[in-house]
Amino acid sequence: MSESLLFLSNGDHPVPAVLVESAHTPDSLASASGIYITASGSAMLQADSYLLRSFDQWLWLAAESGSLTMRDDTMELNLRAGDCCMIPPNHLPVTMVVPQEARILWISVGGTLSGSFLQRMGALPHHMMKQGALPSQINLASHIVQATVRIAASQDASSAQLQQLLWAMLASHSGQPVAMDAVLSHEIAKVVDAMRKNQYKDSFSLAEMAALSRMPVETFRKRFVSEVGMPPQSYQLYCKMERAKILLKDGYSVRQAGVEVGMNDPYHFSKTFKNIGTNYPMSMPAGAPYYGTAESAEEKWDASLDGYVAPVDWEVFSDFPWQGYPGQGICTPTGPVGPIVRRQVIGMAVYRPAAQLGE
Repeated sequence: MSESLLFLSNGDHPVPAVLVESAHTPDSLASASGIYITASGSAMLQADSYLLRSFDQWLWLAAESGSLTMRDDTMELNLRAGDCCMIPPNHLPVTMVVPQEARILWISVGGTLSGSFLQRMGALPHHMMKQGALPSQINLASHIVQATVRIAASQDASSAQLQQLLWAMLASHSGQPVAMDAVLSHEIAKVVDAMRKNQYKDSFSLAEMAALSRMPVETFRKRFVSEVGMPPQSYQLYCKMERAKILLKDGYSVRQAGVEVGMNDPYHFSKTFKNIGTNYPMSMPAGAPYYGTAESAEEKWDASLDGYVAPVDWEVFSDFPWQGYPGQGICTPTGPVGPIVRRQVIGMAVYRPAAQLGE
């Protein structure tokens, strides 16, 4: 068997027996754009442990079916069907553990703008990142694999189709009206545009969406699922959480981000954010940069944990409230408020007044 583009083979880690993959050399137009696909593939994985090659480009990988665990020396991410993982260039060695049969899709992305492109899709600049993927994104990734293999087989130098599909993945992630295979119909696009109009601050009921499309409720629901790949209210919630992720990254507090996406109850927003299938930013891995401001750091109250949250590599002065300086991982005292205790959570630290814990 020839060497795999994605998997390394050694005594402990095999190469999947069933895989399709191909490298791609972008044409001059794609290269000049600063963002292009360099390789892609799919693989059917049996229960085993697999070792991934270290790429000098970004890697986007999704579980199309089954489940798997991605591990490096600092963290582990559990992916279920419909989840994706983004890995930055020259990352630590990653091992993929598959408990039972699973199928994956993967794409490597290069170019001077690849970092900005993947971070617009939710990636972190220096750490693996897990989040849910839309069905349309999974479908587009499958088309990218097929097109990459086809272009390589025919020795067609054109990258236009791959560029179109790659940008469609970003458009879909950003809430643009991109369908499973083409553009959305006018009726469904009208509803999607209404969701985006106020940056997902408005919340539409199923009946209101159907009225916008001028279709009966059940007809609208079935039509939306067939074109977008998920129920309309699930899609609305997904887009709200993606918008909230951007706001949190820009320094908004949990409460502020919730209000901006139409969820005024911070407990409900926090719980929903965790349930949507993302590990950013409420479960940021150790060593991840903090993107907020010193002022907003004080407000990052997580109601579901009943405590303030911060990356685990931050230092805490036990008798003072914490205030963060972006990127430095340091907490400094601003005044006495009584003892603060630290409770470890996966990827995070939670700080609470000792009285709340009965200590």
